Amino acid sequence: MKTLESIKNELAMLRKEAEGQLSKRESKALEKRIKGLYACQLYLETMPTQEFIEKQKTDVSKKIKSISAGFDKWLSSNPSESDNIKNPKSKYNTLMGLKNMKAQLVTINFLLG
Repeated sequence: MKTLESIKNELAMLRKEAEGQLSKRESKALEKRIKGLYACQLYLETMPTQEFIEKQKTDVSKKIKSISAGFDKWLSSNPSESDNIKNPKSKYNTLMGLKNMKAQLVTINFLLG
């Protein structure tokens, strides 16, 4: 599991790197990485246990599977939606917040890795 100290060290290293000459593309990628690590830092400052994070991973995984499995039911209960929308699966995923849950799962896996 990642520690608060390791995240702080990586953040410091990335911030030093950001001070150098970087292309616009590299700068944006680095900024995105720093924001993600900062969010991890804030989360780890709450001192969650490894068991708690693993439970969150299980819960989020179950929610993702449940939401994915519910698409057909949603589609059959909203036939007018499927006719008016170009990509109903994308609309369903947006309504259910699947993108955010998948991002949360990636972050949890990062912290546990």
